[in-house]
Amino acid sequence: SSAVVSTLDEQLVLDRILEQVERLMAIQKCAIVALDEKQGVFRAQASRGLSQHYTNRLAISPSEPFSVSLRALRSGQPVQVSDTEMDESFTDARSRARLEGYRSLLAVPLNTQHAQPAALLVYRPDTHIFTAQEIELLTNFANHAAMAIENATLYARSDARLHEQTRRLEALIQSLRDGLIL
Repeated sequence: SSAVVSTLDEQLVLDRILEQVERLMAIQKCAIVALDEKQGVFRAQASRGLSQHYTNRLAISPSEPFSVSLRALRSGQPVQVSDTEMDESFTDARSRARLEGYRSLLAVPLNTQHAQPAALLVYRPDTHIFTAQEIELLTNFANHAAMAIENATLYARSDARLHEQTRRLEALIQSLRDGLIL
């Protein structure tokens, strides 16, 4: 918890969250998927252990009915796929899972009010039914992570507003100087 809330830099917060998730869950692959407002799709905002090719190509339409991430976000509950080869809802993403080397995954929503909708995902190379204890542990951690993300998001927004106000004030002062010279 302290490692996650030790900074307000958004990207650093995401990276620290994933670093701690790796340690907490003893996994090698994880990601945070969030809405990219500019493109209107969900993308990997941060990842660990996943290939650059995989994360760059990951683009989930908000209307996608079978996305594990979006199912978790819609329900507000963790969603798991214990075997990507057997789960019927995973048919469209099966080839990506094979190429990336994972066989099971768990998506937990990151519930925030001011940040973009996001989900925390953990991947395993083997078939795995996540236990109630594992799901509860990751959900509790996700709640702390969501607060850290929200704090960083709000800080970034206030910082952006401050920069904009400073820019306007500098422009006003410059125009006053130009007026005094005239």
